[in-house]
Amino acid sequence: MKIKAPKIILLFICLLAISIKAKSAVLEIDTLHLGDTVSGFNLPNTVPNQPKMVSLDDYKNRKGVILIFMTNGCYHCIRYRQRIKDLHTKYAKDGYPVVTINPSNPSYAFEETNQEMVKNAIKEKYEFPYLEDSTQNVTRAYNLRSTPTAYVLQRQKNNWVLKYKGPIDNDMDNKKKDKTNFVQNVVDALIHHKKDVVYPMRS
Repeated sequence: MKIKAPKIILLFICLLAISIKAKSAVLEIDTLHLGDTVSGFNLPNTVPNQPKMVSLDDYKNRKGVILIFMTNGCYHCIRYRQRIKDLHTKYAKDGYPVVTINPSNPSYAFEETNQEMVKNAIKEKYEFPYLEDSTQNVTRAYNLRSTPTAYVLQRQKNNWVLKYKGPIDNDMDNKKKDKTNFVQNVVDALIHHKKDVVYPMRS
């Protein structure tokens, strides 16, 4: 996708694309903690040839889910697209597929409309759902503040338990030779039943 706006504008979109008009004060305090049970959802999917509606409980037979909130126009999200696809390729077979949600109000930016989401999903050949949270009810439930943000969820009995919330890694520009892959390290630890790799949640 061609970036038509200056980088500073796209960065602004990353931080404010959520644009929640009602009860914005809810986001000032993060009520989610590691080990908490998180809310389910049922949202429309914009990826062709996939289910039109996707629920978190569609994955109840998986070990967990790597849930990532991202948008079309966010400069940072654009830089992470390939890494997000790589996470799905790497971990779906191990029981931790990727699910993505666009938290942006489509009236805030044309590039976040359903049509543009579909175009982007086709262009990027997403093999995972790209869900539309136009009401932002799920966004509020997960206390999202910026994009991209990753949530690693683990299935425990009949609940979804939060194991990590924060950045995908510590290399926004994907140039570091010694980057720390937060999501990969957490998922690897869960797969191999290790308890020594735990990262604090980040807002």
